[in-house]
Amino acid sequence: MRRLILCAAIFLSVAAGSGVSLTVLKSSTDDVIGSIELMQSAHDAESRSKALEVLEEKWADYYSKSSFITREQTLEELSADVKRLKLLTGAELDGELTALKERVCLIYDGQFPHISGIL
Repeated sequence: MRRLILCAAIFLSVAAGSGVSLTVLKSSTDDVIGSIELMQSAHDAESRSKALEVLEEKWADYYSKSSFITREQTLEELSADVKRLKLLTGAELDGELTALKERVCLIYDGQFPHISGIL
């Protein structure tokens, strides 16, 4: 009986930890996506530079929160993409922002538990 209680306690603690980490990752993902959308809606150079500063700030927060869940190589590639945004303009900037947004969404989707991954 003690083993059953111990197993249930371990299972519940792992489930609670997973739920908390997913919640943190979701809020950080939403912040980064919001910053990307803000930058996509910026039309002049001044508002773009302010939006880029906000995006870099949100990205640093996202990086620190998701680094314990996600592979470092993936985050480093995305960090390089965020740093390259300063150099891009026009259609290249819009394309890179859209790709960055999709990759951030894929990180969250990859961490979300699916029943097929359990079976």
